[in-house]
Amino acid sequence: MPVKTACLLLALVLISADDFAQTLSQSPYGRYATGDQLPQTNHLLNGLGGASVAFSDSNNINTNQPASLTSIGSGITIFDAGFTGLATEYSTDLLKATGRTAGFGYLAFAFPIIKKRWTASLNLTPLSNSGFTLKDSSDTGAEGRTFYNYVGTGGYSSAGFANGIRLTRDIHIGVQARYIFGKSDYSSQVFFPDNGTIYRGGRITSSKRLSDIDFTFGLTAQHRFRRPAPRIDTIFDIAAPNGYRIQVIQKDSIHLKFGAVFTPSVSASASNTYLAESFFTSGSSSFTDTILYKDNQAGTFILPMQAAAGFTIGNCYNKWLVTTEFRYTDWNGFRIFDKVDSVRSSYRASLGFQWIPRPLEKGSYFSKVRYRLGGYYSDGYLKINNQAVPEMGISLGFGLPFELQTYARKVATSLLSISISAGQRGMPQQNLLVERYLKVGIGFSLNDRWFNRTRFE
Repeated sequence: MPVKTACLLLALVLISADDFAQTLSQSPYGRYATGDQLPQTNHLLNGLGGASVAFSDSNNINTNQPASLTSIGSGITIFDAGFTGLATEYSTDLLKATGRTAGFGYLAFAFPIIKKRWTASLNLTPLSNSGFTLKDSSDTGAEGRTFYNYVGTGGYSSAGFANGIRLTRDIHIGVQARYIFGKSDYSSQVFFPDNGTIYRGGRITSSKRLSDIDFTFGLTAQHRFRRPAPRIDTIFDIAAPNGYRIQVIQKDSIHLKFGAVFTPSVSASASNTYLAESFFTSGSSSFTDTILYKDNQAGTFILPMQAAAGFTIGNCYNKWLVTTEFRYTDWNGFRIFDKVDSVRSSYRASLGFQWIPRPLEKGSYFSKVRYRLGGYYSDGYLKINNQAVPEMGISLGFGLPFELQTYARKVATSLLSISISAGQRGMPQQNLLVERYLKVGIGFSLNDRWFNRTRFE
């Protein structure tokens, strides 16, 4: 049965969630807060610059806006998954390095509870990564050099259960509960000056685990501008019974949609294991001494409040649309075991455009493709050396429709989404590390009708 298959797949991914959460970032900025923050958008939305709060689509799951679930086609079940590849260049005034990584991006499953009224979704999404290795050294004069190694691994993910409810034709609400979980490991190691055969040093390792629940509340409201009366034409058609057929041409109209989401701050349960060691190596002999060890100390992460709002305007046939989003995150309230980190409250503005040449009329395959363009700017949630670290980028996307045979030998249209994003974090004139990245994502949404009552047994 399809339902059993989906539940088994979700269980397997939940078991391996810690693994794929570690593969999507190598940024040294992952040392701060809960790690390098990852966008919680699928690749359809990535092609629109990440603008998600006022966007809905009948063939896709928008995990950032639970109220959008009600826009999924009546009785339709959707399975949505994606993969991400990332190439990054890191540079300072003196050094330059590159990195590449790829991994499983997200998984979501939406299904109807009450047709045309209530739709629910299960999803699994990585939230942050801490995958980096840094090396440094300093000259200590006649004694030689001191070497430093900094390593971060792990990350945090969320497993969400979202519900969208249609209050009226144009007003929808939603709520999502997310279970946030994961572990991040940080290691700092120093090698003191040596004479070539004897090495002395120290190592500090910290492992932080996080597990708790947060909630996101969503709202969408739509205004449909009045549509002119349809025009009825009589068209010659040799295949018609009398040589003519009637065609009703609906004139275009405009829809304006407002969307908003709110995620309150939460004091999340956490634990920390701390280990400080000194070591001494001479030839084939090695000695390690534990200086301090604290196992599973209980504490809290105070996760930041988020609020976002935006508008989407487009024509009634989805031939074109423009969508916007403004998101604010209160990082000033973030605490990690009662300590303040190098973060600041920040905003992110996104803009996206989608165009389908011929959404309803007959035409070539490429006239049914969804072409997307977007851009985004953030003033940066990090504060390094009293300087914000801004981020900006542009994106390009394609939605490729394809048909699959589904329930009762019927055919449903699914979608393959491809997104390409290029961006930069940090500015060269700030004398900070500058990241330039190219991100490619591939996602697919498979549509079907699983919950149908059979007429005959």
